[in-house]
Amino acid sequence: MKAIIIIFLANLSLISSLEFYQGNNVTTSDLKELRKLLFITRGYDKFARPIPKSDIFRVAIDYSLIHISSFDLRSQTLTTNGWLFYQWHDESLVWDTTGLKHIKNLRVPSDQIYLPDLMAYNAMEYNKQKIVNTNAIVYSNGAVIWVPPMTLKALCSVDLSKWPYDEHICFIKFGSWTHDGLIMDVYPMNKTNPGLLKDIWKNTEFEISYINVTRVEKYYDCCKEPYPSVSFFFRVQRRPNLYHYIISLPAFVAIISSLITFWFPIRSNIRFVLNSFSFLTLTLLLLYLGTHFGFSSLGVPVAVWLTIAYNTSLLKCTIPMWTMRFTKPLLQMYRNTEHETIQLTQSEQLHDTTKKSSQPNAEDLTFIIDKVIFIVFALTIVINAIV
Repeated sequence: MKAIIIIFLANLSLISSLEFYQGNNVTTSDLKELRKLLFITRGYDKFARPIPKSDIFRVAIDYSLIHISSFDLRSQTLTTNGWLFYQWHDESLVWDTTGLKHIKNLRVPSDQIYLPDLMAYNAMEYNKQKIVNTNAIVYSNGAVIWVPPMTLKALCSVDLSKWPYDEHICFIKFGSWTHDGLIMDVYPMNKTNPGLLKDIWKNTEFEISYINVTRVEKYYDCCKEPYPSVSFFFRVQRRPNLYHYIISLPAFVAIISSLITFWFPIRSNIRFVLNSFSFLTLTLLLLYLGTHFGFSSLGVPVAVWLTIAYNTSLLKCTIPMWTMRFTKPLLQMYRNTEHETIQLTQSEQLHDTTKKSSQPNAEDLTFIIDKVIFIVFALTIVINAIV
């Protein structure tokens, strides 16, 4: 596959030299004579089948992905830039090299020869599959090689359950738009190493980690003939380095703030402030994730579930503190009513004294519970970080 691309690029870079130095002193007039023989004298018809009707027209195809333009999670579409490789045989473009100064190949605009009607079946925008009118290389034995650049926007199945370490399998399916497998057959040009991973331009957010190609013959209910197609599969993997700073850093600060709160008394103002700060920070992270992912993706990231669960636990810890803080003045007002102004009896005073003496024990119990929860919470965070 790589050798084909190198040879093709070398041919493109040496168009002028090849046209004038093929064989024995090939001149422009010789090339004009050959074009006249093929397209005028023989009456070449670019709409006619290039082989006899009884034979199957076979087209080899390959797709070399060059760059990932974008990967839209909301619409689940992958936009790629690459080269399409077509190779077929055209019997109407065969000539004898001995009588034409050994001219072995000729470059012809692609709109002047027969082109197979191969299209991407799962492309999003068919009217925008514009193929650049590049030259095709025609050889004396009738072999035709055509390598047009193309931008494709194909559908993908998105799974964000492991975000930001998510991977997505996308594919582009090519086949004839109007011909069945008995008239036109399509097969991969290179089954073992399709495409090129080394020549892909790096994308700041995604990378291609695997490429595979398969050929499938499908039978539809409407027709008895098979319809072959070639699918190129891409494993799109996210680069998580950027999200370590956007997501991990604020989440780490919120977790540390929550751990510190366990070392403060239950009625401490600092504890209330730190828990409120952690709750607001994680709420903003949830808003960011919801805006970034949208609602059409498949799978909810584990980070979202953890953030929701953690926010819920913070809410349960913060609301009791908030209610104790703001209900205390109400209780004081209630005690100042006429019923509470009566002096307490000695037995009641003794009861209050006993109750007050028992409060430190409750506070000690709360302190111990806080330390136990701190240890469990810290161990959970460490285990999740390691796993």
